[in-house]
Order: sequence, then C-alpha cells, then structure tokens
Amino acid sequence: MVDGKRRVSPPDGGWGWVIVGCCFMVTVCTRAVTRCISIFFVEFQAHFGADYSATAWIHSLVDCTTMLCAPVGSLVGNRWSCRVAVMFGGLLSSCGLLLSSFTTSLELLYFSLGVLTGLGFALCYTPAIAMVGCYFRHRKALAYGIAMSGSGIGTFVLAPAVQLLIELYSWRG
Repeated sequence: MVDGKRRVSPPDGGWGWVIVGCCFMVTVCTRAVTRCISIFFVEFQAHFGADYSATAWIHSLVDCTTMLCAPVGSLVGNRWSCRVAVMFGGLLSSCGLLLSSFTTSLELLYFSLGVLTGLGFALCYTPAIAMVGCYFRHRKALAYGIAMSGSGIGTFVLAPAVQLLIELYSWRG
C-alpha cells in the first residue's frame, strides 16, 4: 500500500488487447496516412501548377507537426485523459482532411493538411501509444510490436487503395 492506496499491476491481457487493437488502428490512421500523402504529389503538382519542392512541403509539415506536437498530445492525455486526447485528435485531423479537399491554394493546403491534420495526428498518436504500456508488464514488447505494426501494415494496404481512389474520384474525392 502506498498512501492508503493499493497498487494494481497491469493485467497483461484481457481488455489490454482491445487497447492494442485500437492503438494499431491509430497508427494506421496517423503514420500510414502520413506516408501515403506522397501519393498525392503528382495530383497536387498538376492541380496547383506547383513544382515538386512546393508540394513536398505538405508531407514535411504533416510529419513535422505530428512529431513536434507530440508533447501536446501527452499533456492533453495527462491533463484530461488519453481517451479525450485521441477523440479530440481524431476530430481535429478529420476536419483538417475534410477542409483539405476544399482548398483552392497550396498555402491553404499547407495549413489544413500540414498543420491542422498534423496537430490532430499528434493528439492521437502519443496517448494511444502510452495506453498500451498501462495494460501490460510481461507482454509489453509483444503488445507494442503489434500496436506499432499498424504503421507498416497500414501503408502496405492503404497505398494501393489510395491510388485506386485517386484514379476513381480524383484527389478531392
């Protein structure tokens, strides 16, 4: 007992595997989507009449904002809860992605897709990873391995799907 409270060890399973599955999906939605943004480069160049370096800023801003704002996700998760941080991040990144489909200039795309979506991803990514550690002690490496594999598996699945969707509906669809 510590200060009259009993310490409970992580359960190493049960509900923790649901958390691992959810973290897997968060890494698919954040890291895999971020990697698939480069598929849109040719479409952005053609639509906005921009060169490669101008369109490359979009991917750079998403990735940079996600990683630089990761401590913000941690702060929100500690202040309220990881659930609130992930839900708010999902809402923010969804708004950023939706707003991106209506942009009329590359600069607006920098903000909507680069900054707004990147901030939403940051609010999702860090708390989701932190939650896995709360539910595992002995099988922590396995749990983290499964959760983080969402990045690679998601990229493997999303890349051809995104290419097909671009061909069917254009980049705005």
